[in-house]
Amino acid sequence: MEGDEEGCGCRWVVLAIIAVAALLIFLRSGLLEAVGLRKSAAQRLLAGTPDRVAQQTILAELREAGVSLYGLQLFVLPMTGRDGSVAFFLLDESQGFMPEASFTNPRAFDALQNWLKGPTLNELNVRRVAVEYRDRGGEHVATLTVPTADLQAYLSGRMGDDAFLKAVQGNASLSTVLLGMLR
Repeated sequence: MEGDEEGCGCRWVVLAIIAVAALLIFLRSGLLEAVGLRKSAAQRLLAGTPDRVAQQTILAELREAGVSLYGLQLFVLPMTGRDGSVAFFLLDESQGFMPEASFTNPRAFDALQNWLKGPTLNELNVRRVAVEYRDRGGEHVATLTVPTADLQAYLSGRMGDDAFLKAVQGNASLSTVLLGMLR
């Protein structure tokens, strides 16, 4: 009899552990966000009003530096509960962005690098830079983000490749990347 009571108690402990694990998996699964019961972490972080003055300042300086703005959208969003904002660049081939012209033209690429190393992002309190890239069909290819200080340190030669790559966060659509390679 005593063995049965001990076995019964162990079963309840195991069931409780399984229930807690299932609850944690459910809460982390993104299902609450998918059905609209909870905002995603990104929505909670970037819930503030866009900084249109910073946006216009950055776009004007990029234009002046000779960077093509075709297919480029920019949003400067304050980070809720943190100091500063994020400059979110959307590079969309379906809206006219041409990677060949933007990334292979040494003059435009140098102008962009020099602008990124300059004082504007710090003066506007932009603490992170994020880039989303979309292909000719408007499909998400990749999103990358990096702290502004790390980006500027890397472009100025004060940070090595390995340290910079550790600072970069992001995701990519493997299927879109692979399909794009087959075109």
